[in-house]
Amino acid sequence: MMTLISRGPVLVILFVAFFAIGYSFQWVSEGAGKPLLDMIWSGAEANQHLAGMNEAQKARHLFGTLVNDTAYPLAYGGLLAGLAIRYGGDISARLAWPALATVMVDLAENTVQAMALADGPNLLFLKTFLTPLKFGLFAFATLIVVFVLGRALGRRLISKD
Repeated sequence: MMTLISRGPVLVILFVAFFAIGYSFQWVSEGAGKPLLDMIWSGAEANQHLAGMNEAQKARHLFGTLVNDTAYPLAYGGLLAGLAIRYGGDISARLAWPALATVMVDLAENTVQAMALADGPNLLFLKTFLTPLKFGLFAFATLIVVFVLGRALGRRLISKD
């Protein structure tokens, strides 16, 4: 799998999916109300926002969480991991771990949100930990990709001289 996600055509597909799915969140947020639970960092604030939602907003948000926000981490996580593997050199597999961990944390956060939106067990207090961890891992994975792409570009420019 590590080789598959680092192939050029797969990276292009993941790049397009990342932007297309990201754009599709507009439809979700229009019907669910802003902000989406994904953007709320604390469990208490998420509970307060959830309490103010009507059933139609909950249904739209649940749909978006189950469809859009399940595909989205797979797209951005696959893209970041694939780029880290493709350009990371000897330690590329290790450089992909933060991106893959981001996917797992994002999916855990989505599960917590989906349960609350479906009037199931309310574990939104976990967002106080999960959401900052998700964004922190995403930032770290992005920095890794910026570094490995910069290094690859630098090597390419030097080798042309």
